[in-house]
Amino acid sequence: MNMVFRNVFLIVACISLAFTFSCKQKKQKQKKVITREMLLEHNRNLVDLENKVIRDYLDTIGIEMQQSKTGLWYKIDSDSVGETAREKDMVHLNYKIMLMDSAVCYSSEKNGMWSFEVGKGSVETGIEEGILLMSEGDEASFILRPNMAHGLSGDGDRIPGRAILLYQLELIKIDRSEHKSE
Repeated sequence: MNMVFRNVFLIVACISLAFTFSCKQKKQKQKKVITREMLLEHNRNLVDLENKVIRDYLDTIGIEMQQSKTGLWYKIDSDSVGETAREKDMVHLNYKIMLMDSAVCYSSEKNGMWSFEVGKGSVETGIEEGILLMSEGDEASFILRPNMAHGLSGDGDRIPGRAILLYQLELIKIDRSEHKSE
């Protein structure tokens, strides 16, 4: 009888192992392969969602903005007749960077004027593009989707990952002294 029990136990154990192994193989076969097309579709959906959030925000606050081909939302308030910014210019700005809930992340009021060389790639891509639309003395508002600002990770401090950001800028001065001889 002991031998029969042992044989039955071995048969049940073998069947259980075979069943478990076949289930794992089925799960492995069912794993979805992520393709480039799937990633592109997911990215398009994110961009559509971000644009809807931006349009809803603009409708709520009653402001009209234009959208560039790259996705930069902008509004330039220009009464100035100053020089237009161009690559290699050193620009000096007063600024306010906010989240969509109006929480201020950074501002020139607290951190001082923002200065950088246009076209050098040292600032957000959306700001590089937007500055080229401005002239000395202009004020502008820009809305940057995450891909044009701080991306998936944020800035590690005050800007969270995947944040849509609102920039309010005033182009105080353009300095061309570095490339006048070109």
